[in-house]
Amino acid sequence: MRSWNTYISLTPSIAYSQGESEADSAAEALLAADYSVGYGIVYYDLEPFYNESGCQAAATAFVNGWVTEMTLEQPYYAGVYGSSCASYLSNYTTGNGLNYAPSDIAPGDVKVPPVAGVYNLDCLSNSLWDDNQRVAQFAGPVYDLVFGGYELPSPSSNDEDCADGLVDTNQSPIASVCEVVSP
Repeated sequence: MRSWNTYISLTPSIAYSQGESEADSAAEALLAADYSVGYGIVYYDLEPFYNESGCQAAATAFVNGWVTEMTLEQPYYAGVYGSSCASYLSNYTTGNGLNYAPSDIAPGDVKVPPVAGVYNLDCLSNSLWDDNQRVAQFAGPVYDLVFGGYELPSPSSNDEDCADGLVDTNQSPIASVCEVVSP
């Protein structure tokens, strides 16, 4: 069983501040690593949580803080990775009280057999993030993976993704790296 040493507070105002702090920490780490500024995207990994109103309100407040801070104070786009159902990605829109919606989302929904695509996902309307704004995990773990000329150990903790959204190569953004069937 995995444990974390920090949790998102159930108090929305504190959760919002935690989101801001995470955005600042992520940006500081990227800037310290001399990571390109201006078109980079940073995805926050929001793991599944209980389907309970207090948890959903806290997660929404946290994402609101994360995205607002990245949008207004940091030189990176803000994305959110998580299960389309169990991380409640459809909650993170401006229509649900966020100051800014994540620029892109990365639903982590592995199907058996794998289906490479970014639309027609459970719990996520095709009308949300529908303008080249999705990067979807569709298979994992990946075995015998070579990335950038380096062979990663098998099985690696990497998954296969399909991108129809912003992917940062630290050179220039890539908008689409898979065949995408529009909704």
